Amino acid sequence: MKGNPRTGWAIILTIEDLAQILEPPYPESDGQLVLAWEENWSILAEQVDARDALRAAFDEMRQQTLALLRMLD
Repeated sequence: MKGNPRTGWAIILTIEDLAQILEPPYPESDGQLVLAWEENWSILAEQVDARDALRAAFDEMRQQTLALLRMLD
């Protein structure tokens, strides 16, 4: 967030922690998000592919979380 890797890690780890209360298979996508961040955070400013990979991981986690929330309705 705003180029600060420590803030980014804090957000990623918070998402990972919160995902632990979700029913399987939803916590699995948090691992993909953490891996995408781990592999790409240091090159986000320079490489579009890194941003795209991270964006895709966020989108997947979000879509799975929204699907679970809809099931609770």
